[in-house]
Amino acid sequence: MISELCAGHAYIGGGDVQGAKAGGVGLLGIERVARREGFYKIEKSCHGDPWDVKRSSPLAQVGLNVAAGNYLVAIDDRPTNP
Repeated sequence: MISELCAGHAYIGGGDVQGAKAGGVGLLGIERVARREGFYKIEKSCHGDPWDVKRSSPLAQVGLNVAAGNYLVAIDDRPTNP
């Protein structure tokens, strides 16, 4: 059975393989608890490294003032509750 699997996939390459569209993954840098209403309560905010954009939380930007006890109700104008 293994030989059939290996032989069947031996000549796939280049244009034969369909590529999947990569989706972005965001790390918010928070510890949260799901509420019954479908929203998320922020328990702790982790700010990360402010000098490194890849390692800092988007919720740690100046002026957002995200803190423990706040609720996350939408991301990119999409509600978090179903």
